[in-house]
Order: sequence, then C-alpha cells, then structure tokens
Amino acid sequence: DRIIAPVPDKTQGMQQAFIRDTYAKAVGVVRESDVVVAIGYSFNSHDRGSYKTLLNAIIGKLLIVSPDADDVVRAVNRDFPHVSVQAIKATFKHWVAGSFPGLR
Repeated sequence: DRIIAPVPDKTQGMQQAFIRDTYAKAVGVVRESDVVVAIGYSFNSHDRGSYKTLLNAIIGKLLIVSPDADDVVRAVNRDFPHVSVQAIKATFKHWVAGSFPGLR
C-alpha cells in the first residue's frame, strides 16, 4: 500500500475534512508497515505539523532516501528518538537503479 499524505496548508489546512481523513488513513497504514520510505523529504522543522503524527505512528523502520539523508536522519533521531531510521544517501534515480537498497 502507498499513501502520499498531502502537506496541509500552513493556515487551517489540518482542519479540512479531506486532510483529516487522509492523515487518519495514513497513520493506519504507517502503523501496519514494516518499512516507511521518505523520498527526498527534509523533515524541515517548520513543517513539523505535517509529519509529526505520521512519525509518531511508526513502529517499523523509517528509510530516508535523499542525497542529504545523513543530515535528515540526525534531525529525525533528535526529535523522534523512538523511530528506527536508516539513511540511503542517494537520489531517487540511483536508489531505483540500485534495486531499492534498504528494503530487503
């Protein structure tokens, strides 16, 4: 299963029914997943409201695919120490070409 949770508008986006329902579905999928993959996402602290609920729901591993993965992992580990995070320092293209390392 794949869920791409929309990033809510900075104003009142989280109050919209579609956003709430999508996040509720995403949280359920994340809780049931062995591996959650974040591709090219920086987990910027200014966007914390859009990802905090999802990261708190992770029971398995969070795989971060990004050329800046080491920096992103450090930030996630600092703010979400309960999450098991693995860095894949690559672009999406290189991750795919390498047969998706980290998923096996």
